[in-house]
Amino acid sequence: MTNKLSKIALAAISGIALTFILSCSSSGNGGGNEEISSSSLSSSSAKSSSSGGNDSTWGEWEVITSATCEHGGKEERTNNLGQTETRSIPQFVWYAWSVTTPATCTSAGVETRTCPFSASPSQTRSIPQNCGGSSSSVQPPPVSSSSVLPPPPPVSSSSVPPAPVSSSSAPVVWGAWSVTASPTCDTYGVETRTNNLGQTETRNIAPYNWGAWTTTKEPACDEYGVAVRTCPNGTSQTTSISMLTTWSSWEPVRQFRCDEWVKEARTCIYNGVPTSVKGYQTRESPPTCQ
Repeated sequence: MTNKLSKIALAAISGIALTFILSCSSSGNGGGNEEISSSSLSSSSAKSSSSGGNDSTWGEWEVITSATCEHGGKEERTNNLGQTETRSIPQFVWYAWSVTTPATCTSAGVETRTCPFSASPSQTRSIPQNCGGSSSSVQPPPVSSSSVLPPPPPVSSSSVPPAPVSSSSAPVVWGAWSVTASPTCDTYGVETRTNNLGQTETRNIAPYNWGAWTTTKEPACDEYGVAVRTCPNGTSQTTSISMLTTWSSWEPVRQFRCDEWVKEARTCIYNGVPTSVKGYQTRESPPTCQ
């Protein structure tokens, strides 16, 4: 009887131990599955973060409104995030006045000037009749005023009717010329003189010549340059210098995997040499594989 009870107790203990072992095994497998699933999520999240974390890359500047000699212009660019930037384009300046029809004692002359922006129409102005003064033109190239300059005042042989002259009266004596309106590099001046009979004469003073253009800011591939010139009367003018237009080819900045965004860069070509200070651009391209 005692032996029979011992066998039953031993069998019960063995059954409990087997149940415990099976339970632990099942729990261990479940934990392993959870760990794999968590690892897979982490990898997927990291990959998603890697592919979505690209920097902003700006596109090329596009002209929205062209600059002319009448007004400035505007250009715009957009990046890969949908953001937009705008900037102004400096106004062009007129080329110098050039005599197309010289003035004479009996007829007025004509001067013409054009704009570096070819779509702008040319402008003309009148040269007053001139019996002795110079009608020389202003030297090229651009002149900065965008408005049409008024023609110089007409040449006048002012006629206070002469007093009767007797055979014993003194000869007519003219005084020195006196400047009544100073010339500039864009307009004529005027001078007058009077004689001993009270008569006056007026004549034009030719405009000054502009000095040579001096570059104060070199152009780049993404920025206009600036040039300045001065007139002998102390005034000055500025004009824009066209941007450089030659870039190197796009090159990878560093080696990338095919499942990552590719970052590339290019450099402005200045005097035949890639020069980063004249322009440096980057862009990103999407992955080539998943």
